[in-house]
Amino acid sequence: MMLMAFFDIQGSVLLAFKEPDVSINAQLYTQALDKLHKFMENKCPGMLSSGVIILSDNARPHVAKVFVEALDSKKLKVLEHLTYSPDLSLCDYHIFELLSE
Repeated sequence: MMLMAFFDIQGSVLLAFKEPDVSINAQLYTQALDKLHKFMENKCPGMLSSGVIILSDNARPHVAKVFVEALDSKKLKVLEHLTYSPDLSLCDYHIFELLSE
């Protein structure tokens, strides 16, 4: 089982579980971004107007043209984290907390 998680300072916003044989490609990642954006439009529109930053590494799905165009069209910014960085990303700390619950 794989997990794509989107969260804010208050906790998880969107959890998308995927079977192990499903590839996380640009199309799937863009679909998850669309779901996240719709959730924010409905549940927390103020967040969109104040600016949303997506923490992302440079993995192929995150830099694919279709995904970058989706980010631009939704006016979302990216804070990059190196793909093979030896440091844990800030997201990893929250994921471990979510998984322990």
